[in-house]
Amino acid sequence: MVQTTFLAALLLACYTPISLASALPSQKTNSIRNVNNNEHLFVDASHAIRNAPPENVVTLGAHTRPVTYAGSGLSKRGIQLGRQALDKRTQDDPPTTHLGYIFYQRHATINVTWGNKADAASPGQTMLSYLSMTESDTWTPSTNYACIGEPAPRSADFKFPVPPGTPPVNQSVCHFGPLYDVSQGNFTNLTQIMMADGYSPDNMYLQGSFVKTPITVSGLTVNDQVAAIVEQAAWFGDGQFSGMLGMGYPIMTTPCYRANLTGAGTYDPFVFRLMKDKSKNLQPVFSLAPNRVESGSPAWADGGSMALGGLVPSSYYRGNFTTVPVEKVPWAYGGNTKNNDEVYAYYATTVEMLYGPPGTDLDSPYTPYNATSIGNPVMVSDAFQAVVDVGTPMTLVPNVTAYAIGQLFIPSATYNATYSYMLINCNAKPPVVAIRIGGPNGTIFHYDPRDLIIPFTEDRSYSHCMSAIADSGPGSNPNQGTIGLTWLKNNVMAVDLEKNLMHFAARRPY
Repeated sequence: MVQTTFLAALLLACYTPISLASALPSQKTNSIRNVNNNEHLFVDASHAIRNAPPENVVTLGAHTRPVTYAGSGLSKRGIQLGRQALDKRTQDDPPTTHLGYIFYQRHATINVTWGNKADAASPGQTMLSYLSMTESDTWTPSTNYACIGEPAPRSADFKFPVPPGTPPVNQSVCHFGPLYDVSQGNFTNLTQIMMADGYSPDNMYLQGSFVKTPITVSGLTVNDQVAAIVEQAAWFGDGQFSGMLGMGYPIMTTPCYRANLTGAGTYDPFVFRLMKDKSKNLQPVFSLAPNRVESGSPAWADGGSMALGGLVPSSYYRGNFTTVPVEKVPWAYGGNTKNNDEVYAYYATTVEMLYGPPGTDLDSPYTPYNATSIGNPVMVSDAFQAVVDVGTPMTLVPNVTAYAIGQLFIPSATYNATYSYMLINCNAKPPVVAIRIGGPNGTIFHYDPRDLIIPFTEDRSYSHCMSAIADSGPGSNPNQGTIGLTWLKNNVMAVDLEKNLMHFAARRPY
């Protein structure tokens, strides 16, 4: 993923890395069916995607969550390196709001309804959940879960799983929102397997039971979905969110055998089960159009749209879609595959970063920039494989590219090695930045300048900000990165789960 707690998590127990993801209003977004199947929007008509039925387009929330420094979730050394970096903080570093948390960002949230028993007071319990494309489990905390305290990001003594007999503290310490009442719930416990997940370098921890239960999103239900009920946690929440909806591939699911905490195989996550249900007559596609949400907006502010079974409404995008295959990645974790197998795990594709000083025209013909070139001063990074994730707020790129982009702010950014970010003046003039997808002759997708500067606090009470283009972290693969929410707010993404294709189009200005 991606940087941990840039809503991404790293394996601590079951040999499968994962990542992180106030009830929303029940508002649905209107959609219009395209009678010609949108074929004109796709170079290959066989890849065309219809608009999703209006009832299957749901409004996302945009909730504030504190974010920590984190190494790359694709790095097996992320735990160790993340702790080391947090321990190097100095008095000159920005103020923290909690332990290692260094800034606040908006994250996409969605309502997930867990079905209740027939004789329960209501048909289901709706939990505000983070949306993640680099995690595949769906989970929610139980009313009787044991909070074992706030996580300690800088602690080298963190034990995972937490030793038996560790005394719980008041649940308010973990800061979850409304909890799942298991006495009302309709589920079957899968007794031989359990959930045991850790998030690094926060040292957040979840343990619980995998169950089969009805799960509903945007009016679409899978009646016997495998999901996890959290029964023990070391967590720092926001007092409102109560779970996760994982949209990733099956190999990212994390069931463990209770007997020895080794990997217990995989299962189909909610979105995969949903698309395989022929009775629902859905295209095997989900699409996303997250919104830019201004600082200080309420948690239930319109965070954009997600569609299940087709494209989001055409009011979100302009121009044609660029189609690329989802790329397999090496898988060096035991449990589900042999070491270094190439598998579908993340929504990954190869990209290049294009960037230049303020005012540069990245769309015109150019000469690649170097010390002797003459012409439009466009710089182009080496190609690298990037994971696309709505749950990661920033774009994480190889160090040399993050540094080069930082130097183009006016005044220029200062690299902070402790956190791997570029510290900038909040009033700096941002450079022009874009991502090219589909190779050297591919399509250029731009960043809005407003999304290139991230404040440390929502009220901008701290005078410095950070560049939205960050180093992918110490110990990470120099040829890997993450395309996060700062880019997705300016573009529309659709994923065909059956064909393993991703489609991208530019957002209409808003």
